[in-house]
Amino acid sequence: MLQPARDDRLALRERLAGTLPGMLDEALARVTSEVAFTRHTEAGASSDVERVIRQNLDHFGSLLRQERLPAPEEIELMMRAAARRAEERVPLPEVLAAYFTGFRYCWEQSGKLIEGDESADLVEVGSLALSYLQTVTTAVIDAYVETTTALSGQDREGRATLLAALLAGTDRATDWHAAGLDVWDEHSVVVLRLARPRHEDDATMTIEARRRTRAIRKALIELTGSEVLDDLTTLGGVVVLDGRVDPVRLRQALFPILGSRWHAGLAVADAHCPTPEAAAAAADCAEVADRLNHPSGVHQLADLLLEVQVTRPGPARTALRQLLRPLEDSTELVQTLAVYVEENGRRAVTAARLHVHPNTLDYRLRRIRELTGIDPCEREGGQLLRAALVVREFVESIPRH
Repeated sequence: MLQPARDDRLALRERLAGTLPGMLDEALARVTSEVAFTRHTEAGASSDVERVIRQNLDHFGSLLRQERLPAPEEIELMMRAAARRAEERVPLPEVLAAYFTGFRYCWEQSGKLIEGDESADLVEVGSLALSYLQTVTTAVIDAYVETTTALSGQDREGRATLLAALLAGTDRATDWHAAGLDVWDEHSVVVLRLARPRHEDDATMTIEARRRTRAIRKALIELTGSEVLDDLTTLGGVVVLDGRVDPVRLRQALFPILGSRWHAGLAVADAHCPTPEAAAAAADCAEVADRLNHPSGVHQLADLLLEVQVTRPGPARTALRQLLRPLEDSTELVQTLAVYVEENGRRAVTAARLHVHPNTLDYRLRRIRELTGIDPCEREGGQLLRAALVVREFVESIPRH
């Protein structure tokens, strides 16, 4: 009687998938013996090597059983490990050698599993292995190169020197020449304040922040058609752009990258406004907009004249802060004053927003006048209390150490 034909192709793949977990120790030993950096690393890097080999064996086993290549999020561990090797200055060929050495060992072991004429099936397994290696090494190379680009900075040294000189007002033609740039007689100064990227893993957060920084540079280069000077970090920094940049176009360039929580101060440096002065104005605008919870976007001094002026450190700010001290014990009165000022003294609208009777609003406004000595219903008093509210919100947003 004829026996049912056995699916040898499936059997070979299943047999190989079943043996992969047991290859961990030998694969690790092979990689350690043949790839130099794995023998001369700290404990953290050695642990990385073992985890990466284990994950490769797991994912390749899944590919053999299910014919499914790993998704990007499934190889994040390998990408983070590659980023750390880049930070440690391990050469990329050595990083890749660890992958190829480990897979060469697995390929040798798969040859020992052949039963009868399974050469065609072995070729198929080899094709799957190459597809897997292509997927994984492409992601590893991307993570390594991105990190290396962010860390190297050697090609940016001349521009960093130029930026420092610009912000100090001491730049010379030789500084521009060393940076490979012609002198920008008119340039825009942008100061960015950014929210920290959120991720539970520090290494991944760092990689994401660097990607964001590179995306900002690329967008601004495309916006101006010129190189940019910057000292951007994960939380923002200064960017100098050639020419006079339109604030609307600047926002359009940055919004897709930065999302919902960011502030950019913008000022123009020219013959009438030196770069240090423009940088200070841009920094003031970004800080004030951030601390006063203005909508994300691009902010200029003309839009924030009162806020910037009254929040600068000095006797005037201190005096304005003291005006509302008598209201410290009554959040109700502070809230009432804030809404009344926002509504430009419109009683009916203010009462509606506060969900109180107009007579209650009048009573609260009288109490504010009695406690502070300033009448919010008078023009001068209202302006003074508006400035005091700005100072109060600004000062309270400053972290206390």
